[in-house]
Amino acid sequence: MNDTNVLSVVFEDKSSLAKQYMPFIEQGGLFIRTEETFTLAATVSLSVQLPSDCEKYDMSGRVVWLTPSAAERGLPQGIGVQLMGNQGKILRHKIEQQLAQMVMVDKPILTDTM
Repeated sequence: MNDTNVLSVVFEDKSSLAKQYMPFIEQGGLFIRTEETFTLAATVSLSVQLPSDCEKYDMSGRVVWLTPSAAERGLPQGIGVQLMGNQGKILRHKIEQQLAQMVMVDKPILTDTM
């Protein structure tokens, strides 16, 4: 990936955000579905928009997870990106606020990573 590419992610609803948020990553992380090829520890540029939030959060991230196209259990292909910098901290806080408002009534949400 060249430095001018930005991975743009728009979460339409809290359910999709919950499936792609990676709270077990230090500083928080997001799973991003992509067919592009990345290497672990690569730095990427992110632009993220949360549900019901018109603001876009632009930041750098570090690739810390790779899911190949032929992953077990039919998991989607993509990368896990560790959120970095002050914008990453702000985004993590906003994500956790939104997800804390979700009520898990029927069943737990299956994630795209585990």
